[in-house]
Amino acid sequence: MPHPTSYRPDIDGLRAVAVLCVLAFHAFPSALPGGFIGVDVFFVISGFLITRIIRTALNTGQFSFIDFYSRRVRRIFPALVLMLVAVHVAGSMFLFSHELKSLGLHVASGAGFVSNLLLWHETGYFDAAGETKPLMHLWSLGIEEQFYIVWPLLLWGLHKFNALQARAILLLGLASLVFNILVVQLSVTTAFYAPHARAWELAAGSLLTFCNLRRVGRFANALATCGAALLVVCALTFSGRLNFPGAWAVLPVLGAALLLVAGPESAIGRRVLSHPAVVWVGLISFPLYLWHWPLLSFVRIWTGGTPAMTVQVCAVGCAVFLAWATYKFVEKPVRFGTWSGRWHASTAMLAGAALSIGVIGLTTHLTDGAAARGVPPQIAKLAETHIGPAQRDACFDLPAAETASVWSCSYGKAQSSVEIVVTGDSHAFALTPALDRLSADLDARVTAAMTAACPPLLGIQTRGHGRSDCRRFNERVFDYVKRLGVKTVVLAARWTHYSGGMTKPRDVMPLSVNGEPTDLTASRRLFEDALDQTLRQYQAVGVSVYLVLDNPQQVVAPRDAIAKSRRDVARVNDWSVPKAVHDGDQRWSRETIERIANGRATVIDFDDLLCDSRVCRLTDPAGFLYSDGDHLSVHGALVVYPAISAALRGAGPVGKPDGALQ
Repeated sequence: MPHPTSYRPDIDGLRAVAVLCVLAFHAFPSALPGGFIGVDVFFVISGFLITRIIRTALNTGQFSFIDFYSRRVRRIFPALVLMLVAVHVAGSMFLFSHELKSLGLHVASGAGFVSNLLLWHETGYFDAAGETKPLMHLWSLGIEEQFYIVWPLLLWGLHKFNALQARAILLLGLASLVFNILVVQLSVTTAFYAPHARAWELAAGSLLTFCNLRRVGRFANALATCGAALLVVCALTFSGRLNFPGAWAVLPVLGAALLLVAGPESAIGRRVLSHPAVVWVGLISFPLYLWHWPLLSFVRIWTGGTPAMTVQVCAVGCAVFLAWATYKFVEKPVRFGTWSGRWHASTAMLAGAALSIGVIGLTTHLTDGAAARGVPPQIAKLAETHIGPAQRDACFDLPAAETASVWSCSYGKAQSSVEIVVTGDSHAFALTPALDRLSADLDARVTAAMTAACPPLLGIQTRGHGRSDCRRFNERVFDYVKRLGVKTVVLAARWTHYSGGMTKPRDVMPLSVNGEPTDLTASRRLFEDALDQTLRQYQAVGVSVYLVLDNPQQVVAPRDAIAKSRRDVARVNDWSVPKAVHDGDQRWSRETIERIANGRATVIDFDDLLCDSRVCRLTDPAGFLYSDGDHLSVHGALVVYPAISAALRGAGPVGKPDGALQ
């Protein structure tokens, strides 16, 4: 028998737990590092409630697709459309044109419930940080709405085969779970945003509707205690370091399911989750989820960094107030007030409103954020320069390096008698505008092969950014150089990322031999050995090697420097990294590279072009030198081009090998 459709206040209480977990994680991550499990709790609740509603209607012969989707529109669209309009208006006032362009696309995808698909497609190594995307939180709403499209059709199709319903849902859920567990090892992004990778969480809630919850009885307290304990432990101990969701997500899903099964018959369900204050939070949980992230994101954008605790608390307070006001003055009138009896008209109007804001967002994107009005012209012009090179997957994609064909890209004449291979990580990729100019100036072919978090050192492995085999990538580059007889190779990387530094001490990815965990001391030892071995092997096949010392890493990113400078162009460079800090940051890697490369490779140094005796600049009169806190912008790459050109033309520093290009 399906679960009765009578109101259960404990479910609103569980909603409150879910939204408060998410809110705490976003506003105060150190206090609740695993608060992101709140979304998983929401998924289980949604699967349970929607399946219960559909099955009850089917069993009584009252199910209608039109009625079902009309109810979804009236439940979701009022608060969603209001929030999207407010975010678009705020974006036009506070964002730069390129940021508003991106926001416009996210507004359109939010109105169309495909935010998860957009984020799945656009999330990458060079993508903007999530905290500066005011609509990033709509990914979960996208997954739920995609579920709502498919699920009624599935249940309707299986209704006449009652005995098969639970089995079919179980098989689909297990298939989704297995897919998630497997794919999270290869791509956390896919496991996180793909609807078929998350469907099992909603299916778990659906399966509960096939249980006779009235028979829980004396086990209710034990089940609720176990469920609550699972959620508490996950919220306190999980963190972003986990490969989540994957198998780890089973724990919060199970916790939520146990609390739903125990229901109001348990002391937790009756006294805690059904407490009026907790239920009130649950009633406003949907608009609270919608409002909280845009407020926190805009505060982060405006302050140019992590806001003070008091500012975060104020933002949370504003989110609660807006959620209450939205529920009382927007949601309730549409769902339960005068408009509730005119559901055809209200549904059509809400659908039209969602379509309108979606079209406005898409227009904003297609017009390159031309609606941006709140940014002073000088600042807007400066902001346009903190961009990196357009990503070309063949130049910057390790999985492509594991295929049989395309694994690199080239600049210059394809049939040139002179070929230069440039390889490394994302800092090497940031130099591609300079490489493009180099190919023209030297009338040479420049082959570029780079991938994230993979230094161009033979015999080592890294364990970052979902990349599968850095070691194999570097071996393939070397085999290419050896096979074609290439005589010039440039190695560039963010060396401190693998050996430790001062400006970003926590942003370290220790090296290993086969991918096993190591510490910084072991990583530095491997760094020295791998660099020595790399130079030996390239020298053995007659290659002249050029080692690029890393550019200075900024403490404050360009976008944040603008915010901290209160949009005063003259003050932006006040946030540049001090030269002494830069020297200390790269002391170990610089000394190690210069010592091992002495007499064996040319060392290329950008410091004279980017620093003076006091600071290493964020900007020069032409614009930003950086696209973020450590990658050079297109302009920055062209500023350091003379150092690259001089070295490869044979005018580099003392200690260069024979064979410099003339």
